[in-house]
Formats: sequence, structure tokens, C-alpha cells
Amino acid sequence: MHLQKAIDYDVFARSLSIGAETHGDEVPAGPAHAPALRGRARLPVPDAGLEVVTISKLVNAFFRWEFNSCETLVSGGEVYPIDYANACPDVALTSLHYYFPWAMKALVKWAVFALVTGAGPARL
Repeated sequence: MHLQKAIDYDVFARSLSIGAETHGDEVPAGPAHAPALRGRARLPVPDAGLEVVTISKLVNAFFRWEFNSCETLVSGGEVYPIDYANACPDVALTSLHYYFPWAMKALVKWAVFALVTGAGPARL
């Protein structure tokens, strides 16, 4: 929260990772408790969306996380990661809006994959 207050940012973006899938999008600039994903991606910098998703995938791969939400600030042409450890992300309809169907499909796909392959929680 301190970094978020210190940076004059244009866009607050959040990415949601479920299993092997990651989706990132803009949320209106404002407090961190804004809805997780709303509307279609409108990040002002052409490669910002790719950078937001790539950083999320790298963090999740490093920690072997299968369900995570990451927060980023976009200012001008720069992307600033601020929170990459939301091990129990909000996937409620009221938070995800447009992306709720995507999240539910991704959760079902990941649950079926884990059941069929015997994959359990990541072990270190």
C-alpha cells in the first residue's frame, strides 16, 4: 500500500492465475479493494498487458503457485509490481464481472486436470 501511494499511476492492473492460465486486466485507478477484473483490457501501454501477465507467470512458476492474484501499477510506459502474493484471490461474481465465466472455466479445467493426473498442491 505504501508503494501504491508513492507512485503517481495511470492504471491499477490485476492479473489472476488459475492453474496454467493467467489473465490480466485494468481496473479503475483507485484503492486496492476495487473490483478485481472489470471490462476488457484497456492498458494504455501496448506491452503492459503482456508484461503484467509475464511477471505473474514467472512469480507463480518460481513459487509453484497454482492459484494467485497479482497487482501492478502502470504509469506512463512503466509497470510497477506491488503485490504478488494473494494466495486466496477473490473470484466472486461481484469482483470479476465480465471475467467470471473465464475464471469458473479455468477452475473446472484445473480441478479436472488435478483429479485425472493426481496432481496435488505444489510441494517444495
